[in-house]
Amino acid sequence: MATIAETNVPKLQTWLDAIAVKDPARAAELLLRALEYHVPKLARTECATEVQEQPQTLRIVFVPPPKRTEESDAALSGG
Repeated sequence: MATIAETNVPKLQTWLDAIAVKDPARAAELLLRALEYHVPKLARTECATEVQEQPQTLRIVFVPPPKRTEESDAALSGG
């Protein structure tokens, strides 16, 4: 089966083009179905965690950028 599939891969574009002439939606559907064998689907994952009774506080601290000097400007400009 693998050999049959591999030898027909080059023909796939021709077949899809022929189908698309009469039914573009069907050609797109067939392409997507074929891609499922090339690009694996992501597996569904489940995450089970305990919910804390007291919500945690998220604290975001903004730090000011360093002060610009003539030396830092020259270093950034390559000069």
